Amino acid sequence: MKFSYLLKVVRAHIKPVIIGTILCTLLGCAYAAWSVRSASIDEAVNASTTMYITVGAETAEELGQSDDTFDSREVMMSNVLVTYLGGDAVKQEAGSRLGLTDEDLVDYTVGLAINDATHIVTLTVNGADGEVAANMANMMVSLAQEWAGSIDGISAVNQINRAMAPQEDAAITSNASTTRSAIKKVIKFGIIGFCAGLFVIVQAIIVIFTVVKPRVMDRRDLEGLIDAPVVGVIPTVRGK
Repeated sequence: MKFSYLLKVVRAHIKPVIIGTILCTLLGCAYAAWSVRSASIDEAVNASTTMYITVGAETAEELGQSDDTFDSREVMMSNVLVTYLGGDAVKQEAGSRLGLTDEDLVDYTVGLAINDATHIVTLTVNGADGEVAANMANMMVSLAQEWAGSIDGISAVNQINRAMAPQEDAAITSNASTTRSAIKKVIKFGIIGFCAGLFVIVQAIIVIFTVVKPRVMDRRDLEGLIDAPVVGVIPTVRGK
């Protein structure tokens, strides 16, 4: 089948090609915008603080423990501290002292980790508001310090650094970077939608008018239809 015929078919149905291509381009852009918006909603601000526990020396001496055993006791008590901080009761108490409701606390999650070498515990609060997340992290450390006074074998919970809300400059830089990435993503999916729509619609038109509704374009098409040889062809004389 001649390319000129295929081009003629496409040109004869150029309106659906243009409309379909525009719709696919818009769909690609809309999908990109939706995915960017979903990612920004799910994005959380982190506020972290670190701490370590002090095991009373008198306790180790009373039990006659060696240095290795004393170190193991620090590890054990650090795990006890992590278990305590990971409980929902601590999160709710910290939120209550900060004036937050249960609905507000749903947007904030707590992460905990222990450094195996130093036994330092890292507490991270994730949430939409960096200042609130920092205040929650610091309040949970205060609760842990109060709790440590009632636990045998722990002298104190020592906070190394207070949690701080992200700096405004860093937040502005992050937002600008996110905006650039969002624009690039929308353009990328718009181009993909344009190319995919153009290809699919053109192919659909070609299939419809060459397979579903075939036309005789030359002698080979005619011989295929009637299963007989063509004796002669009368040429088309233009202008007469």
